[in-house]
Amino acid sequence: MLDLVQSKEPFVAFVGAGASAIAPSSLPTWSQFNSLLLEALCNTLAAFSGNRQPTNEMLETFRWRRDKTQFFSPDFQAQLMEEEVGADYFAVWQSIDSNVYGPVHAGLAELAAQRQLAAIVTTNFDQLTEKALAARGQKYQVFHDLRGFERLATLLESGGKRRPLPVIKIHGSIEDAASLIDTLRQRIAGRPQSLLDALRRLLERHVWVFLGFSGADFSYNRNYLGILDAAADARGFMFVAREGSKIEAGVTRLTDAYGAEKSSVVVGNLASWLSDTFRLDVKVPDAKATTASPTVRVRERLAEWTGRLGNMAVVNIICALLRSAGLDHEALWLLRKTWKSYRTPDDTSGVSYDRYSYNFGMSLFDVGFIRNPVALADDGSNVMEWRAHADQNAFEYLSRSYKGGRVRVAGAHLASLLAYRGEVRRALHLASEVGSAVTADGTGLELCDVVLARTVIYDVVQIFGRAVEQLRQALGAAERLGDECRRAMVCVQLARFLTYARSFAEAEQHLDEADRIGERLDLRPVLLTNRGVRGMWLADSGRSVIEGIQVLRDVVDTIHAMDDVPLFTSIDLAQPVLAANVVKGRHPVICRALLDLNRAALLAGDSDIMNTTLDELDGVVTDVFPGYCPHYYIAYTQCLLRYGDEAQRALAADLIQRTRDLGKASGNPWATQVAKQLSQHMLRPTDAGAAKPV
Repeated sequence: MLDLVQSKEPFVAFVGAGASAIAPSSLPTWSQFNSLLLEALCNTLAAFSGNRQPTNEMLETFRWRRDKTQFFSPDFQAQLMEEEVGADYFAVWQSIDSNVYGPVHAGLAELAAQRQLAAIVTTNFDQLTEKALAARGQKYQVFHDLRGFERLATLLESGGKRRPLPVIKIHGSIEDAASLIDTLRQRIAGRPQSLLDALRRLLERHVWVFLGFSGADFSYNRNYLGILDAAADARGFMFVAREGSKIEAGVTRLTDAYGAEKSSVVVGNLASWLSDTFRLDVKVPDAKATTASPTVRVRERLAEWTGRLGNMAVVNIICALLRSAGLDHEALWLLRKTWKSYRTPDDTSGVSYDRYSYNFGMSLFDVGFIRNPVALADDGSNVMEWRAHADQNAFEYLSRSYKGGRVRVAGAHLASLLAYRGEVRRALHLASEVGSAVTADGTGLELCDVVLARTVIYDVVQIFGRAVEQLRQALGAAERLGDECRRAMVCVQLARFLTYARSFAEAEQHLDEADRIGERLDLRPVLLTNRGVRGMWLADSGRSVIEGIQVLRDVVDTIHAMDDVPLFTSIDLAQPVLAANVVKGRHPVICRALLDLNRAALLAGDSDIMNTTLDELDGVVTDVFPGYCPHYYIAYTQCLLRYGDEAQRALAADLIQRTRDLGKASGNPWATQVAKQLSQHMLRPTDAGAAKPV
């Protein structure tokens, strides 16, 4: 391949981040930039909190998780950040803007002058290649967005030796933040077909040389940019690996597909490889002319970027990173301390503050804080005490976020919270309001989030068909957008409602897919919820009721362990001599886990588990989550009808009446309907063994 590359036939140079990392440009690599970015975020939080947050430990945790696991790659972090601040995230990359290009850029400019380049394809956001070409007086044309990629095909077909050199920036360009491709979601969604078609044409016409590119993308995506699929028709490639670097498995796979005649991997000094191989005389700018080192300059610009975002945006980002690392309690602590101690009047407005309210509300919701623990007296006499406990009420924060008009998904979660509180009529109305708004003009991500939030309501009112239909729509949206996190949770919930509908084969496929995604990205809520659904599926499908019980017991034990971790301590300032009150949560998902375990025990005839689950449900749903109280009554009734004696049938009749009354009071149509069915089909004692769950 080297002889072919050294011939006068033009080749395509594929340029990665390593080219810009070489002195004198010395831009940080992807991982180095990520470290500087995390440092800037933690520094801003330290200043905002008055050094009252363990930011050094946070920084070390983030770096360790990135470097020692596969779950926290920079593009996944970028997705978490973009979720919190939107398009403002991508402006962070302007911090690497520089005028100092390096020897690879200069070498490419010299090759362009000698007409030895057919095109430059680059993953880099920076403009160093363009600056080197301009310094050498070479005409070029940059293609970095959808409109440009569509024009690119025309240029490639035009032919002629005088056309400008195409510089194809496949992940966007720094001067156009909207064009940048940096998040995991964007990478999985793939690039436009017009770009892929143009690259295929270049693969078929020219040899490619990879410079400063690790090849890690080939390991994550076997057919990255369609290069693997083009093996049969492509001219071939040469991969220049940095001395001492590891050859990625994806690169090895690619060379195997292309074969020895059409591919080769060479190891060399990237800084001098072009000049040595092509005998070039390259000149680079004098880095000493700059006033600061590249790292110092990037640090300063990152600090400016976090300053423009504002304190609340930084809190939101760090909380997202903490939750992704499994540090949910630390995220809740930061959100709570921000509310009670750190924020100032200047922080309490705008999109970031609405987003903060949403995040705080969701963190409280996740641990079951769905109402103020202090009931407000009719005469308002205890209003001060009531306000002092407002930071334990998810309803307040989700309401603020939704009413602000900027976080519509907060309304969907607020509806599910109302369903947990037993206010089903209000929940259905609000869910319909939010759903209509998002259907009219929402994004695909909003659709996914709203549908996922509504699954609680569909479960409470036992609506299967509509749930399956909407979850299928959400799954399609998540797939199109490349959002693996949402796709995984949609798969879990779709599996649940398909199991309810007894579509067991399809449900199993979604369970398996959710496991694959969850394990790859360490999505702990997904994996826990999926285990619960799989336990239910094992029991209901008849695959193995005993195994289903074992899985569900493990899920219940896991939730108990989560609930047993103290969240914070509360001190009554009016009575400081009293011992501090240790506050713990109660995760709402325990309701469904206990109900599923009870049903599996019913199918197995395990009276011990039936009794223990019913005992716990009695406390959980009547005291904390009354929305599931009708489900508890029905589960209790089914156990009595299946295994109870004549005396217990009277209790069953009472439970059915309670279910009917609750259904009418809360506006739950399923509760009234199932109560009516059970009343009509109360079995004789001799037939009790044939009773079937409703």
